[in-house]
Formats: sequence, C-alpha cells, structure tokens
Amino acid sequence: MRDLWKRSARLGGEEQPFFETLGKRAAEFHEEHGRTRVAGERQPLLGILSLLFLLAAQPSFTQDEPEDRFSESLTVVERSVFIDAAALPTMGSVLRKSPADFLVTIDGVGVELADPREEPPRAPAVEAAEDAVEEPPTGELPTVTHMIWLDADLASPVYVAGAANLLASALPYIPASEPISLVEMGRYTSRKLENLSRTELALWLRHLAARTAAGQEPLPTTEQRIAALNRLAIGIPRQITQDIGALWLISEPWPLQPVEMEEILRSEALEASAPSERSERSERSARSALGTLQRTSRILASDGWVVFPVTARDLGQPKGLHVPDEGVRPDGFTEKSPSPRAERPAQPLLVVINRLFGKRSREKRAAQQLNLARTLELATEIRLAPVAALARATTGSLAGDPVRVAQLAERLRNRRRLIVRDPSPGGENLRRLEVVWLGGDGRTVPAVPWVASRTPREIGIARLLSVVEQSTPVAGQLLRVRSPAAAEGSSMELCFAYPRNMSPVRLLRWREASQEIEAGVAGKVQEGRYGCAELPGDLDDADVVVLEALDSNEWGAGRVQALRRR
Repeated sequence: MRDLWKRSARLGGEEQPFFETLGKRAAEFHEEHGRTRVAGERQPLLGILSLLFLLAAQPSFTQDEPEDRFSESLTVVERSVFIDAAALPTMGSVLRKSPADFLVTIDGVGVELADPREEPPRAPAVEAAEDAVEEPPTGELPTVTHMIWLDADLASPVYVAGAANLLASALPYIPASEPISLVEMGRYTSRKLENLSRTELALWLRHLAARTAAGQEPLPTTEQRIAALNRLAIGIPRQITQDIGALWLISEPWPLQPVEMEEILRSEALEASAPSERSERSERSARSALGTLQRTSRILASDGWVVFPVTARDLGQPKGLHVPDEGVRPDGFTEKSPSPRAERPAQPLLVVINRLFGKRSREKRAAQQLNLARTLELATEIRLAPVAALARATTGSLAGDPVRVAQLAERLRNRRRLIVRDPSPGGENLRRLEVVWLGGDGRTVPAVPWVASRTPREIGIARLLSVVEQSTPVAGQLLRVRSPAAAEGSSMELCFAYPRNMSPVRLLRWREASQEIEAGVAGKVQEGRYGCAELPGDLDDADVVVLEALDSNEWGAGRVQALRRR
C-alpha cells in the first residue's frame, strides 16, 4: 500500500495524483450511466463502491507482475596456505607482503583471500555449536609438527647412524613446544613413538646410531625403495595436529640407471600439465621410480607435510651432545656445565673480543663453513636426485648437517599464513595450488602445492601397489564379498564387514594378467548398500582389489581368492 500512495497516473498529458485521477474516472462512470446528481452533491456510499470497483478493474495498480526467482547454494571452505616469504627479495618486499599482494590459484582459477584478522559471519543457529568447538589459530605464523621417518629400504645402516647423530646434534635448535615423533617402518613390522621428549628422542637416536656395530646389510634395490615410498604414502598420518608438518626422512643416494636418472631430472617439466593428463600418466607409470616419487610427493603435500631428506654417513658421536646412561635429568641433555668464570662481572671490551675471536665464535664460523661445504656436496650429488625431487615437490630441501637442519626448521616455522576461500572444495582429485607475488616481479612463492578434500586416487593406487608388492593376501580393514542373492542384484559386491553410513566408497583393481590398474569412480550410494561397491564380472582369483572410504582413512584390500574364502 505504500507504493500505492506514491504512485501517480498520467491523464491528458499531465501528471496528477492517483486518487484525484480515480475521482475523475468515477465521475465519468456515473455520467455514462445517468446516475450523477447535481454538481456539488455527494453520495459517500456510492463513491466508495465506485472506488472499490475501479481498484478491482485495475490490478496493475495494486500488484506487480510475478517474477521468476532462482536460488543456488555454494559451499565455501577456508584453507590456510603457508608461504615461504623468505624466498622474496629482502629490500624489495618489505612493504609488499599483505594479502592483497599475492594471488592464489587452485588448478589455474584464482580464489579469494580473506583477512586473518576479520571474523567471518556466522548464522545464529550454528553460532552456539561453533563456539563450543576450539577454533584453529588465526595468527600469521604456523605451529610445526616434526616427524622422523626411518625405513630400512630407504637408508642402509651406515646412513642411518650418520643421520641419527646429525638429528641428535640438531635437537637443541627445536623448541620443546613443537611435538616430535619417530617412526620405524619395515617390510612386515612398524613402530611409532609419539610426542617424545628431547631426552627420550636423544636416547632413541643414539640406539639407532649404534646399529652399525651389528654388521653391514646389502643395499636395497630400486624395487624395494619404491615399495618403501608406497609405505610412506599410506603410513603417514592424514591429520596433522598442528598447522604444518616437517618430515625428516632418513635417506641415502639411489643407484639408478642413467635413463631413470635422466627421467627424474626432467620431471619438473611434467608438473605444468593438465590435471587429467597427470592422473592418466600416474596410472600408466604407477610402478616406475618417477611415478612413485611424484605420487608420494603429492600425497604428502596434500596432507600438509614438507619433506626434508636427511643424508649423512656415520661420523661418530655428535659433538656437544651428552646423553648419560643412568640418572637422566628432566632437562635431558646439556652441552657443558657453566664454568666458574661465568660468575665474574663481565667487561664490555673483553665480551666483544670473546665474541669475535673466542672459542665459541671460532666453532660457529667452522660450523657455517661445514654447512656451506656440505650443502654444496649434497647439491652436486647426482644420486640424490630422487630424494631431492621428492623434497622439492613439497617445498622442502636436503639436509646434511645440524646447522642446515636448524635453518630449515626455523624457516618453516616462519612461513606466513594466507587464508583462502575455496569455492569448490568437493571432489576426489588432487588440485594444484600456486601462489604468485603480485606486489613484486610476479614470481612464484614457495607453498605446499597440492590440496585435497577427500581421499585422492593417488592414495588408493599406493595402497593397491603395497599389497601387490608385498604379496600379502589381505590388508587393512576386514572385507567380505556379497553374492548376487545377498546383494539383490545381478553382480557380486565387495563391502566393509561392519556397518557404515552413507559416505561414498571407491573400488580399485589390479589386473594380474595385464599388470594394469583400474581405478573406479565413486557413485551415489544406494539404499541398503552403504559401504559396498560392485565388483567387475571378469575378476580373476589372482587380481587384487581395494575398497576405500572417501571421507576417512578407512580402507581394506586383498586378493580375490582370499576374499572369496571368507
């Protein structure tokens, strides 16, 4: 009615008020039917009825034409992207490091950047539930989780001893607030020690360094190293308790053939291809050294891990580190007890001379020179190209001495946080992330280059190949085969042995006859078939199948012959 009072009608070329126009039309109506009285005589009841008649005859005055309305829902997920701002020029990027100075793209499409200081709007219905959940930190610097990964097929005992002593010497540079875990992975057994104290970790590293006294073992073959990378891909924790993870991978040079080494050295040119081409190529070369390195690096990067391969030969007990055999104090290990001279009043001139030319200053300069020499040695070692490619694909680097380990850890914890709003978080494919510095010369800023919302297909391929290479009949969760009668269909189904919700699943198959991988596509879950997938009709008893849930880390695998017997 508010619009009705404001509207006006055009009559005789002039703009007149709405109700004045209605009055004139009512008078004309009465004159035509011979019912008007003498001028100036009014009939209130008849006038009101006339107005109501005119209003009913002119619906355009009181209501608008109906309009077509469309609604669309869009799910936006906020992701934290940590960039290595130390890679930017020091003087040229002082005032050009705000979120507006960076462009973040996911699979080539730019995404919106959010200010970490602003709070996104929340609906009143879910505000109470969100307040009850602890929110992640919104500061610019990340919190780091450390993990030391040891696999006997990735490093021989002499390199295990050298890396253990190296990491033990670098422990004082890692803050106690950052959790550290140790994982020992083997072909048939595994052991994980979580949240170790610095003393406990030093004792375990000393124990690893002493294993060389047991004798030398034969070098692992390339096939065994590939199997170790598959174990790394499926054994790494999918959920990081902190913002970003540092994976210290004990490794050694690979004795590859020249053709394989050349293929790895040229692998960086393949990263710019389309996502579909990357997926097809990864399935064709799944069992090669290059394909395994690329698949493992993408899985680790999508889970938030940065790989730092640690390689060093046995150099003996690390200097400055003393781990007592008995009576370990709570603070663990120390370099040396303070001398009586430290209690004397310090003289400024002597302090300056001591810092410039004293014993500690000489040791520091010697450590820096050793760090530079060791870094150049690792960079020119061609046999380290496989692990160097693995580290480079996750924005990591090689480490060969304690100073380098301390530098890499410090640089990782100083990465800057960018919060991006991902408008397409769904899907089961890995997506390429890239950060460009718009505030400067347009260079690419190092950041973890892969993101995933669900269990990517690369993890399923690693699980499938781990079962094939280890020749184990079953692995993972318990599975069962449902006959056509039980499945109420014309084909057999593979299901988890326990009830599941409506989350989608995916089936992967290894053809033993043709040595090929078939990765199924997750479809809609039908009523009564939760946690099940239809099996192909041409299955052979020697084939291997993997059933995995896309919304969790649950999976099961086995050979068809072993699954049918259950």
